[in-house]
Amino acid sequence: MKKILLISKMSFRESIRNKWVINFSIGFALLAFLFSYVGSSETATFSSFDRTSATLLNILMLFIPLLGFTLGAQSIAGDREGGSLLYLLSQPINKNHYFFGKFFGSVLALSISITSGLAIAALGVALTGSDKVFSFIILWLTALFFIVVCVSIGMILSVLATNRGRAIGTAIFAWLGFTVLSDLGLMAMAQVLRLRSEAIVGLTLFNPVEVFKILTIRVLSSNLEVLGMGGLYLDIVFGSLLPLFLFFWLCFFSVIAIYFARWIFLLQDEY
Repeated sequence: MKKILLISKMSFRESIRNKWVINFSIGFALLAFLFSYVGSSETATFSSFDRTSATLLNILMLFIPLLGFTLGAQSIAGDREGGSLLYLLSQPINKNHYFFGKFFGSVLALSISITSGLAIAALGVALTGSDKVFSFIILWLTALFFIVVCVSIGMILSVLATNRGRAIGTAIFAWLGFTVLSDLGLMAMAQVLRLRSEAIVGLTLFNPVEVFKILTIRVLSSNLEVLGMGGLYLDIVFGSLLPLFLFFWLCFFSVIAIYFARWIFLLQDEY
């Protein structure tokens, strides 16, 4: 355990000095503050799911996968390219210590970044005299959980990449696929292949970004129309158990991703 903590500290220090993390953390904090302040100063609401929470959720859906994929993708690929991976493995640590240390360090760095941004957003809401403590707590908790999922996917990209450049490029492509192209592709497939509702929902569940959105909205909103077609169908099937199902589904998704990344990493010969 001490060896994992040691690698985690090293990974955390590297991550918080990373230009990607610094720049995107500043951008996220500014956007979160701006939109929370403007949204909270208006009396209009977006159904029962308030406008501020909806805006912050959309920002989180963009920033967490982008940061999580790139940070996770650089973690091992960067050390392998620079030669530090071989040096660290020559010390009295094994690949499991190194892998999980890198994972926990990246998760911690991104968690602090997102928590800081949400804290600044909460300040923007407080300046308007609005009280949305519950919404911010839910957003914060689901965001922390989503960070684990995104870094897990990034770790897969990291062990498959041969250098930092390819890892970052693949991470950005994955981010575009999960956040932008997935909805368009799903709509096109549904139209061309005339997919049934069950098939559309099944494909939706394999997109962690969509699952995160549905989970957060389902907890915060009593108006089910904002869930979208897939979310409405899932709510009909699972009812009040939908948040619990989605939570365990994301847990299963992240465990499988971590296991797969670790399995590939252990099979690779670094010597």
